[in-house]
Amino acid sequence: MSSWTKIPANWEEVERGETAKFPPKEIIASKVTEVRTHLQQSNLLPIVDTNALGDDDLIERFLIQWNFDTKTAEEKMRAMIQWRATWNGWGSVNSVCQRPLPQEASWTRTLSGWAGVDMRGRPVFYDRLSGNQVNKCKGKLEVLLIAHVAHCEHLRQRMKQMAVTRVTNIIDLREIPISALAHIHFIQVLRGIASLTSDYYPETTATVFIANAPGPIQKAWNVLLGVIPERVKSKFVMLPAKDPITVLQNFIKPNCVPECLGGTAKLQPLGDLPPERGVAKSVLEGQKEIEIMSI
Repeated sequence: MSSWTKIPANWEEVERGETAKFPPKEIIASKVTEVRTHLQQSNLLPIVDTNALGDDDLIERFLIQWNFDTKTAEEKMRAMIQWRATWNGWGSVNSVCQRPLPQEASWTRTLSGWAGVDMRGRPVFYDRLSGNQVNKCKGKLEVLLIAHVAHCEHLRQRMKQMAVTRVTNIIDLREIPISALAHIHFIQVLRGIASLTSDYYPETTATVFIANAPGPIQKAWNVLLGVIPERVKSKFVMLPAKDPITVLQNFIKPNCVPECLGGTAKLQPLGDLPPERGVAKSVLEGQKEIEIMSI
């Protein structure tokens, strides 16, 4: 999948492109075993992570994100394990889902929620970002990153409850003023969130659909390139400014696309379980996703 250029026709095209880059399954399994063995020898397993699908699942995510380089994946996992053990934003990482999202989480978004599921049975999360409160970000990077951790853990909790491996994101930039794209505080927040997600929450996203992007978004994107792995960049798909539903309907049924983008879905709050529209019909397709290790 190519960022900002070619739009894939459907999930099949996305999956063909992704699995073509993977080594054979037996090689992947041996790499998972190698990393697991090293972590066990350092007494770092099992990982204390209530929202994980298992240690091997986490190891595989890190391997995928870092191009199956076992040394890099292991280093990144060690850093993640240390981070989870010492993080103390609002309690522990594992307890953050038991608390309501902090007020600061709304500083960078004005509307968000679950829209339903995509055609692979994965939850669809809609996020409308806001640059109108960019001045509040000044000197508040640490607080905003804590809020982002809470946001990520809520996403992972729902993924685990629905027994799926990825979430599909729709990011709506209609309320991002052009001036915000050049604002140092806003850029710092974007870089911080991108880096945190890449380092500690790899491979949680299937695809990120970008809606209503202002013209100069490429300039802000260039600022983020240094902290986003190549594989993550490839997950972004720019939707057409007019009738984005014409693209989205190839991946998500209209009843799971937000109304503001041409669908009929009513958003459910982040803390609520996503509506199960289409889940039963997607069970076999969801299994297929796991078997071929789609993004």
